[in-house]
Amino acid sequence: MSWLAIVVVVVAGYLAFKVVKFALKLLLWAVVLGALYWAVAPSLGWPLPF
Repeated sequence: MSWLAIVVVVVAGYLAFKVVKFALKLLLWAVVLGALYWAVAPSLGWPLPF
């Protein structure tokens, strides 16, 4: 394998790790905001989405 292929594989692995980390962080924020809405909506008279 050439050194260029090794560099490409390392950079692709790093970027894939960053994308997965960002996606998990985004999913966690969605869960937190959903739980907050679920907890606050009944007391404010807002409809629950389900």
